[in-house]
Amino acid sequence: MKKTYLTHFVAFCFGAIVAYTLIDMADNRDRDRQLEKRRLRAIQRKDRDPNRNKDLLAKSIDGIFHNAVQGMQKSLTGGVEIEEFETDKYYRIVLIGDGLTEESLSFNINKGMLLLKLNVVKQEKTSFGVSEKVLKFARSFYIPKNVTNPVPKVKSTENKIEIEFSKE
Repeated sequence: MKKTYLTHFVAFCFGAIVAYTLIDMADNRDRDRQLEKRRLRAIQRKDRDPNRNKDLLAKSIDGIFHNAVQGMQKSLTGGVEIEEFETDKYYRIVLIGDGLTEESLSFNINKGMLLLKLNVVKQEKTSFGVSEKVLKFARSFYIPKNVTNPVPKVKSTENKIEIEFSKE
């Protein structure tokens, strides 16, 4: 009798192990099917628009760097924007900013270099009275070799200064 109980116990344990293994295999098969379906859906989405996520990421990174560089340039120049133009007839530098006048500009030309200096005084009214801000800015530019007249023409309009050298 003892052998019968032992045989039944071994058969029961073996059956339980086999059943557990089969159930686990079935669960894994279902899980694999679900993962495969997800993978195929993801591929189908990418096929529709393969650069969708890349474009959004690239655009956001470009926007972040553009804003950071623009802010850094404004802080380094004190809020003065600088534009350079060169054609066959002239070389022009344009300075744009609040409070720029011809009186606030001084320049020096030496050995093919133009050194610009700005000294702008801004007065702001506050609740405590009037405060003055002084903007000092300097920058040098290479003058092109084909400039015929080393003395530039300076034109000033509201918040804008144009410096123009005539060429050959």
